[in-house]
Amino acid sequence: MRTQGCRDQIDWVQTHCHGLSKKAISEVKNASKFVRERAPYLELQTTRSVNAIRTIKDPIIQGKVLEMVKEALKEGVDPRTGERFRCKNNMGAITTPLIKWMVEYATTGVKPEYIPRGSQPKSDVTAIVDEIIACKLDRRLGGYLISEDLMNKLRSTREPCPQTSQ
Repeated sequence: MRTQGCRDQIDWVQTHCHGLSKKAISEVKNASKFVRERAPYLELQTTRSVNAIRTIKDPIIQGKVLEMVKEALKEGVDPRTGERFRCKNNMGAITTPLIKWMVEYATTGVKPEYIPRGSQPKSDVTAIVDEIIACKLDRRLGGYLISEDLMNKLRSTREPCPQTSQ
């Protein structure tokens, strides 16, 4: 459910659409109630992000996060980077990774490091696994063939196990 209007129509969706679990319906209803009672400025945010804020256990931390969210939506600026939100009318601007960042900031008082998605370099093991997955099936032999270079990379990443004395 994207917006408050959609969340308010969950009873209609429940009766006319199939496949929605009771848990999903109760989460949508709880998010709708939370937005109506505590945070009307979250009406254009996703149900998942509203629930991420709603389920914060510590009320002090939840209050701090709600203040940060309100300020970010008012200014239209992502607090992690200082850049403006790219979405129109800030619809869907508050994401669960942003909320996790805000919770960490609210608990520690220190701005955590922000690493944009997809910007972390792959580790050696991850890169080798990606190469192995990219190997083609040789139908004549009935298996996957890996190159000698790839095998050498595999051997170099594996550290010898220390021998235990008995």
